Amino acid sequence: FLNNRVKADVAYYTMTIKDKIISQTIDPVTQASQYLNVGETSHQGVETMVAVAPVDMVRVTVAYTYSENKYEDYKDLNAATPYNYSGNWMPRSPRQHMNTRLALLPVRGLEIEGELDVVGRQFVDDTNQNTYERPGLFNLRTTYDWRAWQFWLHVMNLSDRKYASYVSASRGNVSYFPGDPQTWYAGVGYKW
Repeated sequence: FLNNRVKADVAYYTMTIKDKIISQTIDPVTQASQYLNVGETSHQGVETMVAVAPVDMVRVTVAYTYSENKYEDYKDLNAATPYNYSGNWMPRSPRQHMNTRLALLPVRGLEIEGELDVVGRQFVDDTNQNTYERPGLFNLRTTYDWRAWQFWLHVMNLSDRKYASYVSASRGNVSYFPGDPQTWYAGVGYKW
């Protein structure tokens, strides 16, 4: 659109999986797990992306995903107390995820990009009794191309937020695995 200043993409997906293999924690202390075949799961959602370059030196990109991932038929008959998870949301599967980026290109070869990544609330267990919502994370990336050389500096988790990169719950115990603190990456590349 508008001389390639606006780009957009929308995708809808839907699928049903029979005998999906899942990992279920059987010991919350050691995190020992076993793999099980679930009767049936359903997955559907919409993925969208819009990129706008109002002027040559600025680019804004927003990507948004809405997804519904559910157990359609899943009964744990081997548990001490048998449980029917059918109809529950699948754990660690957020319904919403949004990624926004603002890129500035002030001089030829230099790109400075700020990013905000937001993940919505998600269940962390098959029973849907425990939830987690990761805070929004800010990242900064700079890249400079000069002749055959490329220099880059990335700062991930710019605001040094404490968050969990993975959360799970089993038998009433919730486990949080810490995400990376503010992390700096730098590099130099040369194209032959």
